[in-house]
Amino acid sequence: MLKFDTIVAPVSSITNSPISIVRISGPASYQLAYKITGKKLHPRLATYCSFKENAKNKFDNGIAIYFKSPNSFTGEDVVEFQCHGSIAVVNLLIETCLSYSNSKFSVRLAEPGEFSKRAYLNERIDLTEAESIAMLINSNSEGIIRAINNSLTGDFGNLVKNLSSELLKIRANLEARLDFVEDNLGEIEINNIAKSIDKVITSVNKCINLSSNAKQLVDIGKVVIIGPTNVGKSSLLNWFSQQKASIVSDSEGTTRDVIKEIVNIEKSNIRLRIADTAGIRVSHDLVENEGIKRTWKEIDNSDCILVVFDCSSKHIDEDLKLLKKIAGRKGISSKSLFVVFNKIDTVEIKEFRKNIKDLDQKIFFTSVKTEFGMKDLKKQMENVFTNKGLVNFSNCLIISHRNMKNLEVIYNQLRRAVINIHQKKFDLCAEDLKGAHEVIKVTIGEYLPEDLLDKIFSTFCIGK
Repeated sequence: MLKFDTIVAPVSSITNSPISIVRISGPASYQLAYKITGKKLHPRLATYCSFKENAKNKFDNGIAIYFKSPNSFTGEDVVEFQCHGSIAVVNLLIETCLSYSNSKFSVRLAEPGEFSKRAYLNERIDLTEAESIAMLINSNSEGIIRAINNSLTGDFGNLVKNLSSELLKIRANLEARLDFVEDNLGEIEINNIAKSIDKVITSVNKCINLSSNAKQLVDIGKVVIIGPTNVGKSSLLNWFSQQKASIVSDSEGTTRDVIKEIVNIEKSNIRLRIADTAGIRVSHDLVENEGIKRTWKEIDNSDCILVVFDCSSKHIDEDLKLLKKIAGRKGISSKSLFVVFNKIDTVEIKEFRKNIKDLDQKIFFTSVKTEFGMKDLKKQMENVFTNKGLVNFSNCLIISHRNMKNLEVIYNQLRRAVINIHQKKFDLCAEDLKGAHEVIKVTIGEYLPEDLLDKIFSTFCIGK
């Protein structure tokens, strides 16, 4: 195990909350915990205790848990304090830890990602697992979490390690042959080596395809809400986002710019970017006209279009001309077009249906105010993106951008190796195999320059 300073940082976010967690890791963790709690902690046992600045000044009660090296996340001695979630309490606990730093043992604030970096350096996790932890923390849907766990449980790391092992055998076989100039490779040996390389290429390609599948999972479905002014478009967006993202007003033309919200559809693993747009109407307001130009741009870039009308409008026939204009726009046929008649609570549905009997689009009657029809609309939107494949988290592997680029480099070098061996350019083939193998080792962290290692972990949050 490598020797480091003892580090301290909040594991949970520093906001006022019922409970916060502060972690210390390093050779002085146990002594530090004893000074703060006055308790002799037993490994993996939660101990209720007081937290003190010194022998007399208690500032909180909480729980301390001791993880003895090497059976901890970092591989070092680790103590986690569970204190009350006051920002002042958390800061005081951290300051108390730092105050015990001396010539015998150094205590300092952890750098971003330093706990995970130590776990990697002490061989508790490999680099692919460390990167998966960072992605898991930043994930925001159930499907992404499940896909990331394919990497977090070591699936991707094991795949790459197997590639490394197979490639090492191929290199050893080829380079042993090259040591004897007089021993030329025959066609059978060339074909056997090429087949072995092709097997590795197939495995690399599998990883790339699994990651490409995951890209669909990460992709965001694009929805645009359009319609005349003051029909409830902003209220519709606010209902989906469950917060006041758009200004709701009785005045026409209130939304002049495109307002976008990322919405996670519960239990379906779908992320939608829903855009609320300026109402389309004849206007002499140049600012609003610019907003309407942006609306048309959003229509062209969206997968699903919600055209919203006000059931209580006295100009419904005039308003429906907008629908005809949108339906006739180039490229609309490839998109999902939903016609939403909002404020249905203000009219009699049977009577209103007579006004729209000639429409052949998918029609929804809704009231954001009473929530009538909203769940059905939401379900149909969900179906659009389920059919587009945005929610299939099985057979997915979410890996970092760095690792995806590495896989592409490995794939290309191995393809060149196959070409070179068939052309009997054995030295070039050996160089290609060596290059691919080195990139594999960088991917799983077997070989990694210190500056690249620092760069990777610096993107992590403090406390992880």
